[in-house]
Amino acid sequence: MADDTDNSKSVSEYLQGALQKLPGLTVTVRNIPKAQRLQEQNSGNYDIVAATWQSTWSDPYNFLDIWLSNSSYNNSSYKSTKVDQLLDDSENKYGNDSQKRWVTLQAAERQLMTDQGTIPLYTANNLQLLKSKVKHVIFNQPGCLMILSMLQSDKDSVPGE
Repeated sequence: MADDTDNSKSVSEYLQGALQKLPGLTVTVRNIPKAQRLQEQNSGNYDIVAATWQSTWSDPYNFLDIWLSNSSYNNSSYKSTKVDQLLDDSENKYGNDSQKRWVTLQAAERQLMTDQGTIPLYTANNLQLLKSKVKHVIFNQPGCLMILSMLQSDKDSVPGE
């Protein structure tokens, strides 16, 4: 099951072809509107869901916290007290110790991958063209295309320059 967007259709068709190369496996794809997919997913009415997640800030926690047992985004029934504890420790025990926090987040990710609570398939990208006179664009690495604050052209003066 996947959304009915062009990208989701391409991904689900690829997965269908790849998985059906396995002996005896038949995959039926259902591409449906996102609202319906979420309803079906929340009801547990699926075998496999191909969906996307886009972080809102550049921190691994934002990719991992959706797998907390009590997360409203975790509609896959995945639960791990170990992942829950590691994520809690990363924020509350090691929040001010970046090295220990990083190691703890890595341990949480390793556990999630060992459990196969999710299977990351790809990282999306977007190509963007900007005229050379556009300055001071802030690109947000994890997801949002760009922040359109402080945009100026060569004709504009920049305070402090």
